[in-house]
Amino acid sequence: MRNKVYEEFANQVFNKEENYEEIILKAEKNKKFNKRKILNIAAVFLVAILITVASNRIYAKIKWNIEFKEYEQREIVTGNAKIIEDEKDNYLEKVDMDYVTKDGISIKVDNLAITDDSFKSEISFKFDENIEVPSHYFDFTYAVYDDENNVYGIFNRSDGKKVITYDAMLYKELGIKFNRFDFLGNQINDGGGKGLIKSIPEEKKLIEEITMYSLEKGFPKSKKIFIRISNLGYNMSNIEEVDGKPKITDNEYFKLSDAEWIFEIEVPEKFYNREVTKLALSEEIPEMEFTKLEISELGLVVRGKYDRIEEFLEKQADTENPKEITTTEQNLLYITDEDGNIYNYILSYLGKEKGFECKFDVSKKMLEKNLYINSLRDGKLYTAQLIEASE
Repeated sequence: MRNKVYEEFANQVFNKEENYEEIILKAEKNKKFNKRKILNIAAVFLVAILITVASNRIYAKIKWNIEFKEYEQREIVTGNAKIIEDEKDNYLEKVDMDYVTKDGISIKVDNLAITDDSFKSEISFKFDENIEVPSHYFDFTYAVYDDENNVYGIFNRSDGKKVITYDAMLYKELGIKFNRFDFLGNQINDGGGKGLIKSIPEEKKLIEEITMYSLEKGFPKSKKIFIRISNLGYNMSNIEEVDGKPKITDNEYFKLSDAEWIFEIEVPEKFYNREVTKLALSEEIPEMEFTKLEISELGLVVRGKYDRIEEFLEKQADTENPKEITTTEQNLLYITDEDGNIYNYILSYLGKEKGFECKFDVSKKMLEKNLYINSLRDGKLYTAQLIEASE
């Protein structure tokens, strides 16, 4: 009897089918609960990420708007200039304008020259007696663009901050779309810079030259350009010997003014109606293929291909002074005239497909003399005369 009662009780409590279904049902409920719990946790985590990203973007946008507002509120001084046509037919034309003064600093544009591949201008700076400026450490930011918002170039002075911000501010002000990952893509130049030409201590005056060159796009035939000067100052560095090598251990950045000078210049007709003269060689130079030989009022451009260019560049890198002009294999090419003068060049390597480009300090005026292109390789000198190309 007892056994029968116990058996019935056992079957009721431990019934396989009923208990299996109940266990499965509970498991499914538990499973759904776990899934829901996991999804909720994931959702919270995702929201946290989105909030973080959004917060960073919002913060960056707020910071950008504040910086741009400050940029808009900077002090701006302007000057207009006219070109004085040089009766001597000097292509670097004088600019007729007065100094524009702010914060004890007076600036003016002295002259200007523009070709398809070159831009050059001299800028004068004068300082009040109470402003001390070490001439060789003086620096500034400059930007050049035309009235159609073609940006010739922007060259920033390093002041210990992110200099790329100025580029973005200028693009925004001009309404130019830009890629923040490729600021240089908005600029026409392929290189350039600035340098001291002359210091006149008794007048507290510095004359600086700004230059740019364009290998690919070419400067447009603009009728009006703007030159901006800002972020004037100088940097002082402490250089110490560390492990037998000189190392910069400290930098100090001194700013002379928060103002920006903007000069508007009417471009003379001979600049925007300019034409280059195409040249050719009187005979071929072995191993070299020349794809461009053009001369303008500011320089001679030679572009070509040479199979051993990389080997040459390696050798040049090993020389103590690769820019020294000699008639040795230190130079890929060099130009001479009928009087035996040798002319400087800037060499740019454009890659295996495009080859090289050399820019020589040789102008159209010099076509009055016979000019020769030379290449000394493996102890043998190859020479060809430069002649005007036939149409």
